[in-house]
Amino acid sequence: RSEERLRATLENTPSIAVQWFEASGRVLYWNKASEIMYGFTAAEAVGTVIGENPLMYLDRQQAEDFIGVLSEIERSGKPFGPAEFPLRKKDGSGIVVLATTFAIPGDGGSKIYVCMDVDVTERKRAEADLLDSEKKLEAIFNASPAAMSVTDVKNNFRVITVNAAWERQFQRRREDVTGLNGLEMGLWADPADRVRFPAHVLLTVS
Repeated sequence: RSEERLRATLENTPSIAVQWFEASGRVLYWNKASEIMYGFTAAEAVGTVIGENPLMYLDRQQAEDFIGVLSEIERSGKPFGPAEFPLRKKDGSGIVVLATTFAIPGDGGSKIYVCMDVDVTERKRAEADLLDSEKKLEAIFNASPAAMSVTDVKNNFRVITVNAAWERQFQRRREDVTGLNGLEMGLWADPADRVRFPAHVLLTVS
């Protein structure tokens, strides 16, 4: 009954692909989520030695590297990961997974190596898109002819960054003013203006 419960749990886990391997890289188990994630059926995967048929690995070298991970787990007794890997589906499309691999007792004193994969492809794509967007905004910020600064309102208006036009206009370097506010860097001719300006900004954004 315990075995039935375990198998039912693994088979009905919708988003975690679970595979069991021998130390040689032969697939012992391939759950339903693995079928969905990689496109290979359990019938195609179970019994396959990944060093001969890489399945979801990009090539035989990557599969051999994974077998090396199994050997290191055997040697150290420690789990591997979580770590990100670029892999592929049966149709050839790419996928990025966050994988954790560890050993559990097998039959006759042997060990079974369990690999649990989570698809992070969309997250990585979103991160790449965000980074690209940030780079574009930074390029516009630095190329702007208008002097601009970014300050932390919640930290007494301390400077986070300034653009090149601001450096030219106020004749101060970015690295010298980062972390300072206008009063600390001596930017205000009349310190009273420094009191009135933040009050006006806070009123505007509230």
